[in-house]
Amino acid sequence: MKYLLFCTISLLSLAACIREDVPSADGFALAEGNPLPEFSISNPYGTVSKKDLENKFALIIFFSTTCSDCRKAFPDIYALYNVYKNDPSVRVLLIARSETEEQVAAYFREQQYDMEFFADPDRKTYSLFADNIIPRVFLAGKDGTLILTQTEKVDAEEIKAAIPNLLTGLTSKSDTNLQISTENQDSTDFALFPNPTDTLTLIPFFNSFLARYGQNQIFWKIPQKSVA
Repeated sequence: MKYLLFCTISLLSLAACIREDVPSADGFALAEGNPLPEFSISNPYGTVSKKDLENKFALIIFFSTTCSDCRKAFPDIYALYNVYKNDPSVRVLLIARSETEEQVAAYFREQQYDMEFFADPDRKTYSLFADNIIPRVFLAGKDGTLILTQTEKVDAEEIKAAIPNLLTGLTSKSDTNLQISTENQDSTDFALFPNPTDTLTLIPFFNSFLARYGQNQIFWKIPQKSVA
């Protein structure tokens, strides 16, 4: 009986996610070229509003820990978070739609995701960006205009390629640092940082690599000799 109840609840959750993936005929969603809406959202660490994102790239990802598509996207989300969390030119906002802080925190603890997030249980913030479908990604430039959107996916490579291509002030090759990981001459990951020194980019790149390919790996598994 307990097994049947568990299966029923799981199927209902999956059905809700499937229904969410079907946009309505009059569905609303911000598109590339639109300005960021005026919004304000808080968590235990403080409040963030549109004004706080001025002169920064804003990477806003809406998710739910109960959605199967979002769960598949979490490795990419975690990798992106680790790439940009210490970058002063980029602000990453992870917003949990229709969930409480307690629900998300419990899931993050279980999966060992160490990420700051904002809860949006009543969809107050989400409704300013779209009216259905998750995950959703909104990337805004320093002027507050959306330059990239993604729906039902989080494509980390597309996002990482878009941000450095639009960074202002990076006028020459010497202004940036490209980190690439390879195995048997095949590229496994890359990241472009707005800083020319390996001392400030190599460790964040290792962290993003471990976040993508398994946060349970330990440091000694990283090659002892690295070429940057």
